[in-house]
This record gives sequence, C-alpha cells and structure tokens, in this order.
Amino acid sequence: MRKALQPPNNLTHNVPVNVPALLERGKDSLHALAAVYVVTEVAGQAKATIAAKRRDLGRFFRFYEALYAHDRPEEWYASVTREFIREEAKQGVAEATLARTYASVRHFARWVHHKVRPFPLGCPTDGVKPPRDPEPEWKGLSRADELRLLAAAQTLRVRPGRSPFSWVPASASLNSSASTSASTPAGASRRSS
Repeated sequence: MRKALQPPNNLTHNVPVNVPALLERGKDSLHALAAVYVVTEVAGQAKATIAAKRRDLGRFFRFYEALYAHDRPEEWYASVTREFIREEAKQGVAEATLARTYASVRHFARWVHHKVRPFPLGCPTDGVKPPRDPEPEWKGLSRADELRLLAAAQTLRVRPGRSPFSWVPASASLNSSASTSASTPAGASRRSS
C-alpha cells in the first residue's frame, strides 16, 4: 500500500507496538504523549533536531510540573504557554533559543490537539504570540577586508588588463563611433559634411 493512501491521523500504522499503550497512558501524562510524538512525528529527522526538540519539550515539562505538580494535559491552557515564554525570557534564554523552543512546544501542542484529542479550551498555543526572532547584526567589513577591497579596486585602475566589464561583448561597446553607426540606416554610408 502506498503512503499517500494512509489516513493522516492513523497513529498506529508503521510505528512500534508500544504506541497504542503510550497513547492510552497519554490521557494522564504529557510525557507519554511526548514519547508518541517523538516516535510518530519527529523520528527520521536529523539527530540534532531530535535532540533539540526533546530538550525544548523537557524545558516546558519542567515548567508545567513545577506549576501544577503533575503532567496531566487537561490543565494546559494558552495562559500557561504565555507564562512559560515569559519565564524563559526572564531567565535570560537567548531569543533564538526561545523562538525555537516555542516552535517545538507549539508543534507538539497542535499535534496533540488535532491528532490525539482536543484540549478542552482549544489548542494551548492558539493566540500566543511567538517570541520574535533576533535580527542578525550587520558586522560590516573588518579593517583588513576594507584594505583588500581598496587594493583590488586600485589595482584595476593601475594595471592594464582585465576590466570589471570584460564580460560585455566588444560589439556592445559604447564609444562614439558605435553610437553614431547604430543610428545610421543599414546599407547607407555616412557622409562627412
């Protein structure tokens, strides 16, 4: 059977035998749901991606368990996700790490909400603004790079030879004879007056 014909919400197709048992435990545990999520959604990605998603979800679970003293999914609301983002930012987590962590948590929450079972008040990441990605800083040229660039430009001016415009065909030269001959009709000769 081709993969395109498989129903998208079938979480037990081509996955390890323990997935149905983990899904049953997932009614009472975000950790069990995360184990199914990693097996069904994250597996097959790069090792670094899998490790980052596990770390990101682990951060969220530690926050959730510290807040509620359990990991049952029914009390995960948008306000909890917002507070998680605030707390991580207060702890000085880098903006890029915070954005990646939120993306991992959001994907997991949407997966649970749409493919496993809906949360009572909707997906707990709906309406939560993602943290802003950091703007890369322009570092400019180093002094050594500036000098190399200046030397290259001066060399082009001093040394005869290859021009920066050497890719332009000779027939496209813009000297005065070429521009006047282009305006002369074909077959007509230019007369001097």
